[in-house]
Amino acid sequence: LAAVNFFLGCVGVVQVTRILRWQSQSKNDTIAEVAKQDAEEAARTAKGIVKDPEAAAGIVKNPEAAAKSALQ
Repeated sequence: LAAVNFFLGCVGVVQVTRILRWQSQSKNDTIAEVAKQDAEEAARTAKGIVKDPEAAAGIVKNPEAAAKSALQ
């Protein structure tokens, strides 16, 4: 089981690296800039969850309503 987890971790690192490289090439940014932008987006999402956890949980409790509102 530990070996499987190790290889899954390796695959995850490779995939994240590939994503960051692709994003940096498509935007002509460096990998560090793309990683910083992704981190900032994750921080904004986390702050929104901390600010209003009930609203964030509401999306999870009612995924059909969230999907409908996202499509509109």
